Amino acid sequence: MAHDTHDDASNPKITSPMNVHIVTAICSWLPVPDLKQCRLVSQMWNDGAIPILKKLSAVQIKCNHTDQNYRNARLFTGLSSLGMPDNVEVIIQDRTEFPWHLNSDIWGKEFANLVFSGGALPLKKLTLRGNIDTSGKAVFVQKLLKNCARNLTQLNLSLIYEPNDKRLLFREPVAVKQFDSVKILDLSCINFNSDFGLDAHKVQYLGQLMAVFRKLEDLTVDSGQTEFLVQRTDLIPRTVVKLQISGRTWTDALNDLLQITHLTLRSLTLIQMYFRRDEDDLQADASVALYNLLSRHCRTLEYLTLELVNLPSPTSVWRLPIFRNLKRFNFKYPQNFEISFETGDSNFSTTFPQIREFCLTYAWKWWGSWEPCSNYLLSDGMVCGSLKHFEIRDKGINKVSHTIEILNHGVDIDAKYARVFKMFPNADNKFVQNLRKYFINEGTVN
Repeated sequence: MAHDTHDDASNPKITSPMNVHIVTAICSWLPVPDLKQCRLVSQMWNDGAIPILKKLSAVQIKCNHTDQNYRNARLFTGLSSLGMPDNVEVIIQDRTEFPWHLNSDIWGKEFANLVFSGGALPLKKLTLRGNIDTSGKAVFVQKLLKNCARNLTQLNLSLIYEPNDKRLLFREPVAVKQFDSVKILDLSCINFNSDFGLDAHKVQYLGQLMAVFRKLEDLTVDSGQTEFLVQRTDLIPRTVVKLQISGRTWTDALNDLLQITHLTLRSLTLIQMYFRRDEDDLQADASVALYNLLSRHCRTLEYLTLELVNLPSPTSVWRLPIFRNLKRFNFKYPQNFEISFETGDSNFSTTFPQIREFCLTYAWKWWGSWEPCSNYLLSDGMVCGSLKHFEIRDKGINKVSHTIEILNHGVDIDAKYARVFKMFPNADNKFVQNLRKYFINEGTVN
């Protein structure tokens, strides 16, 4: 929305009857008396919106102009006119309707020289997507990273490496100090085609990649990458305090993480923890491996997310250590399993003495039923005064499960959930408020 900041009464477009009517209608709708003030509001809107859009929006760049290299390069050089947005996504994409040799010409030296002719790109958050199947693309990725290294703080790599070709790796040593500003690195979406080659090549690639990011604080990897990272445990810098394992996390990945002993984690996220049902011996080790991993970091963890998807057997029991400093606990679990704490007299409050937020997510549609694990997590008589936020979510909806939805379906919430108000007397978020209203209407609580 671009407007002049001055009022030109001689402009015929403004003085024509139809336009006068339109301007009058606009001014009557807005809380302004005339056109001049309307334009002033528009300018103020622009001034306020630009920094917000710069911070929250993601600029997507598709390098797919096969006929003119300068058009591809202009996508990068033109970023300065946008005030250099914080979030930039570069899609390395070919035009499939063109012959292969025309596509490959995009990534030649001429293109790289045009892109970086204006100096460094002050990018802060960068996402790279696309297939890396030529040496020209690999070189461009490396040059792009080196060019914006000084200001880059967050990097997400969603690249697919296809052929077995070492030219796809970093071709020259990269100064480690150049990337000290990068604090957040997401490698979870890097994929290697089945033709990429031996596992040794994957270890070499991850080794070259991790070697340049020595000041990381936040690292996200796929569960399938852990087996390569632990072959050289020194690849993950000691500065990492937040670790997320995405994808399907198998027991093997938990055992791999146990080999990484030099990290002091404050945040740990394990997504979609799957445990095979057809290997009894392996399943017996699943709960043990999880307990051992949590025990190693329980003294320093402040944020913990566990997403259990399935279990070895309906009678599985998971033991939780004591988390002295945990502030937030997000817990997703399937049906029919039990929880035990460190000792027989432990409960939720003694296990999480500093807890502030607790989100309980059911792996199925929740209709207000009382689940077996609730006997441990929400045990009667326990009081946890530190907790300020409690909610229940479910698989069916990706938001807080409002009690009104259950009422509309004619399903009752188990009366045992009313004990939440005594257990968490200081929790007063939206879900707790809705739950209280429901039980007041039911006459369960006053």
